[in-house]
Amino acid sequence: MRFGFGAVIDVPLKALARRAEEVEELGFDRFWLPDERLTRSVYPGLTVSALHTTRIELGVAVTNPYSRNVALTAAAAATVDEVSGGRFSLGFGAGGGLGHYGIERASPAVAVREAVEVVRMLLAGKPVTYTGKHVRMKQARLDFEALRQVPIYIAARGPKLLALAGEIADGAIIGGFASLKGIAHARAAIEGGLERAGRRWSDLNLVSWLYTCVSDDPKAARRAVSRLVTTSLVTSRPVLESIGVEIPRPLRECLEASGWSVAAETIDACS
Repeated sequence: MRFGFGAVIDVPLKALARRAEEVEELGFDRFWLPDERLTRSVYPGLTVSALHTTRIELGVAVTNPYSRNVALTAAAAATVDEVSGGRFSLGFGAGGGLGHYGIERASPAVAVREAVEVVRMLLAGKPVTYTGKHVRMKQARLDFEALRQVPIYIAARGPKLLALAGEIADGAIIGGFASLKGIAHARAAIEGGLERAGRRWSDLNLVSWLYTCVSDDPKAARRAVSRLVTTSLVTSRPVLESIGVEIPRPLRECLEASGWSVAAETIDACS
């Protein structure tokens, strides 16, 4: 079993560099950063982390196919992989909170599939002409040679994206399911994708994305992850019954009053 450490880019880059060093010193296998909201840019953060570590694997967990052109994502991924000496992994997901930026998150399983296909072609050094529903390229090509095909993970809670991970990805990130029933639900969806593509579990690196906090103060630890867990409950609402999760009545009433919003003020008020 391998252990990774995910961090939010909520600190200055110098402090992030030290955090990456500490995570490596503690023996973790991975150090992944998110590409979401308007935090510090993920790729400078990963570059700084690469320059201050030697062993630990680095990655984006996760980016999305909407907010950044996937050709630019491919170039950034190849650049960080080069700087780190081949220690980089790229994660794709549906993306959250994109409505704040005027972005419509339509058909995420289709968009992620197209993004993965195009990134792989670009990393292979091929000129890419591609006409998809969401992704379009016309003779696009990286202006430098990528070190390799970086591993691509797909993160999800919903069955369509989990199945897509089983079908085409190097790894699947099960997002936020901590119960046995939740993990079983996700594995069943992934297995459907594996079967569709004629693949085996050994072809896929399986990751469980869990929100954790270590503290001498149990209340402080619970509070540190409460906002993330509450957000996950909102975004997982369609599958909560399937994974055996029942939202406590006071929390449900608070979320219903907000229209199940994931706005920061709502999550703070309800958590």
